[in-house]
Amino acid sequence: MPRPSRDESILNIYHVLISGNNNESIFSDDEDKQQFISALEDKAKILDCSVYAFCVLSTKANMLLEPLSLSLSELMHQINISYAQYYNKKYSRSGHVFHDRYRSAAINSPKQFGFVKHYIYLNPVIEGITAIPGDYKYQSPLGGEYECTYESILGYYDNCFSNLDSIANSLIKTYLQKHNLSYESLNHRANFSLKHELVMLVRDSTGYSIRKISELLGINRGEVYRIIQIQQKEGLLDDM
Repeated sequence: MPRPSRDESILNIYHVLISGNNNESIFSDDEDKQQFISALEDKAKILDCSVYAFCVLSTKANMLLEPLSLSLSELMHQINISYAQYYNKKYSRSGHVFHDRYRSAAINSPKQFGFVKHYIYLNPVIEGITAIPGDYKYQSPLGGEYECTYESILGYYDNCFSNLDSIANSLIKTYLQKHNLSYESLNHRANFSLKHELVMLVRDSTGYSIRKISELLGINRGEVYRIIQIQQKEGLLDDM
């Protein structure tokens, strides 16, 4: 399936998200998180890029970037290679570290810029890592004041990378047709294994939240959560 083209920012500023393969942890400990931040800051300095915000969690990193000399793709390639070399050496592994290519959303107004910066700042709160905004070591400070509510920030991720919707909808349509299913029949007990497979296909292909997958497939959020938990446990057993 061809990849969708990226939206171009009239301000040349982008919200960028990278995540691990199969939603696995790629920043497993404090050293990993600090190493990525160092790679980001070093490459930004060498390659002339403004870093307005960042937040590094265990499975993903959000950034607000303005590449001034290279293209965004060239910049991210350099940052990702730098961290992947460190990660593969530390954990005695090889191959890709990050899930497919990075995701990006174009920033086209000062208001959107402030909104996204606030979202990145609140990411540890949204993910349940800390209850106090700013009380997380591996993120940039907020700086400035922006008029946006916590509720609007909470729903930002699912609306930010809207170019993924076409991928998700196409995947779902193709899968349902292949197995002669409808959205309604997904909830039949006899189709549990197919539903399980489709949930993970959408999850791994887009990185969408449980809420978003639930809305796309018409499946209860709790069931989507359980399916993902089962898959993660099976993955752990496979590695033992």
